[in-house]
Amino acid sequence: MTDDDRRLAKNARAREAYARRTKDQQAAKIASKRRRRSDPEKKARDLAAQRAIRRAWSPEQRAHKNKMAREWRANKMTDDQRQRNREYMRRYGLMRKFGITPEQWDAMFDQQGRCCALCSASDPGSAIGWSTDHDHVTGAVRGVLCHPCNVRIGQMGDNAADVVAHANAILEYLRRPCPIDRAL
Repeated sequence: MTDDDRRLAKNARAREAYARRTKDQQAAKIASKRRRRSDPEKKARDLAAQRAIRRAWSPEQRAHKNKMAREWRANKMTDDQRQRNREYMRRYGLMRKFGITPEQWDAMFDQQGRCCALCSASDPGSAIGWSTDHDHVTGAVRGVLCHPCNVRIGQMGDNAADVVAHANAILEYLRRPCPIDRAL
């Protein structure tokens, strides 16, 4: 057996050992995920530990991680892959959060006249884009809002009585005279 043959055999054994190790690691990872899903306490502990690690990052570490992720996405993904990923994440997010498809969302937005359901603005008012308003108790989707309207509703809450009370308090505040004497 020549040196080349020995080296090739050694490399082949190393590859097989790596494949076995990787297969075992994958099996352990899947088993761990299943355990986490079935044990809410373990899931909560794991999430808390992950959050603590992220909170402990220095601003430099966080900036470095963000930079590396941006570079990876810029170098590894083609425009077509980015577009498909965007579409997939939109479909997944709408279904997971609200139980609707992008087609249903588009139909609802078309029915509103492709503007905010509250203020009729044709611009979303933010780089985030349009917000899907929903009842936090029932989960039912109510409509599509611009970002400022969605923030206002979020601050007031979903209770109609609270919204009326807030509106009355705002009107009363706006009608008050200025407390500063301007004659000075």
